[in-house]
Amino acid sequence: MELGVDTLIHYPTPPNMQKAYNYLSFKENDFPISKAMSSELISLPIGPSLSSKQTEYVVSCLKKIL
Repeated sequence: MELGVDTLIHYPTPPNMQKAYNYLSFKENDFPISKAMSSELISLPIGPSLSSKQTEYVVSCLKKIL
């Protein structure tokens, strides 16, 4: 459903697979929950830059799709 709310995958690469942790030699499937969440969790627009009207729109869109 296209409602005009920008979203992103929050952690497209699970934290344990980030380059910063290479020295720990984690394998891709060492943290299955983290791996699953990396493809399922999204970031929604938030913050002080959004007006009340924009925030209400994001909330109403979430209600529509849920």
